[in-house]
Amino acid sequence: MTPAAERAMQELTDDTGRALAPVIGLPYTAIWVFVCFSILYLAEWITKMFGQKSNDDEMTPPVVRYPESDVNPYQPPGVG
Repeated sequence: MTPAAERAMQELTDDTGRALAPVIGLPYTAIWVFVCFSILYLAEWITKMFGQKSNDDEMTPPVVRYPESDVNPYQPPGVG
């Protein structure tokens, strides 16, 4: 082989970046996912702690129970 052909082949086959992509990509992805989920969790926590309280508790009617009745309110009519 000529020196020019060897140099051209070396430039074409030098794929260290592609060979190390899984080795570098896996930890990088894990760190990135950890950072993103941490930011989202922190934002949710801040919203719950300092956000407005909803009026859902005030709007929900109380549950009415009838202890004197032994009838299951969820059974079909005419049963029992």
